[in-house]
Amino acid sequence: MTITGYGVGNDKKVLGTLRSAKQVVTGNPGKLQLRLFDPETRNRSSGLSSCAGDAGGPAVKEQDGKITLVGIMVWGTGPNDQEGCGGLTGLVPISTYGDWIIAVVKESGGSVSSERVETTRPVDRPNQVSPSVQESRVTARTLKLATLGCKTREDADKFLKLFVIEKDKEATQKFVMSRVISGDCRMLDKSQEVSPEETPIFSDSMCVRPKGEVDCLWVNKGMVTPP
Repeated sequence: MTITGYGVGNDKKVLGTLRSAKQVVTGNPGKLQLRLFDPETRNRSSGLSSCAGDAGGPAVKEQDGKITLVGIMVWGTGPNDQEGCGGLTGLVPISTYGDWIIAVVKESGGSVSSERVETTRPVDRPNQVSPSVQESRVTARTLKLATLGCKTREDADKFLKLFVIEKDKEATQKFVMSRVISGDCRMLDKSQEVSPEETPIFSDSMCVRPKGEVDCLWVNKGMVTPP
């Protein structure tokens, strides 16, 4: 996938030069946003990413000669979730918000077709330099207590049902053991720093990304400190 923007470069000074960078989607993409990183550095050290001035820029993929708009850049971090650039790039996926975006454009007097999700129109190939200081980032929070974090919301909801609602200690222990062994869930430490990634309105669970990691895990909302 390729991200493109007019943001500052690695020197954090030059603004207004079109740059692009190759990125890959992390292993556990969410429904409300996508997280990308430089495949060479994987958010562990400084690499290519979005930075100040890149928000609103496109992320596209090319397949069979077609250019597809996948998402729009909205936030970024430094490596290992630090301040700055070179870590993660956050996207709003077009598949989720496409209809809303088109409606807003039309209300503003613009013209856009809902059929133009894909295009074979040639695009410029700017030098592959980091769009590179971050436009925005998710506010970090901490866990109130040690808790179970799962790869799917269904497992997190089931844990909540067994442990909190039904208070079935034996069933809870069996569930936790089976999910930890399978690798679908793992224990998170008390006071561990996390960043919210997905917070569904009609759910008691939310997906949070532990500091220094690229994938989010589903936990009970009550276990996460408020912003």
